[in-house]
Amino acid sequence: MSYGNDNRVKRLFWDFSEMEVSGDLLTDCRLKADSQIDATLFRAYPGNVPFSSPYPAIINALSDDLTIWYIMRSKFRATVPLSAGAKEDYWEKPIKLLEDLQNRKIDIPELSHQDEVISDTSEYPVISDLDDEENWKVSSERLDDVAGEKD
Repeated sequence: MSYGNDNRVKRLFWDFSEMEVSGDLLTDCRLKADSQIDATLFRAYPGNVPFSSPYPAIINALSDDLTIWYIMRSKFRATVPLSAGAKEDYWEKPIKLLEDLQNRKIDIPELSHQDEVISDTSEYPVISDLDDEENWKVSSERLDDVAGEKD
């Protein structure tokens, strides 16, 4: 299974060029985009790459944008230069985001708490270290109270 949404890619590409995208081209470009994502993020997220379903939203968006970029390069490389806006939206911004994820400048929200320690008691003193062992027993004054509650 690949990241992203093929229908979204087709719709965005249609909005950009009013051209259809063949299934084979879409599959090839998606594979290239997903491989790039996995290769870039493997060291930063070794236990999560390749990501499992449900895929993090940011990974789906990156996959869609990079897939569109590879489709545009395949379709238009020989005929027309790609616009600076298209290059920025579908290549430069996704690559910058991918690098920020790789360098852990930003987190993948769905994974951000997996490496955290939720509870840390290292700053708390051990209770048994507060008193001498002699003081660990129940006070004789309280024994009657405790015995009365059990009856």
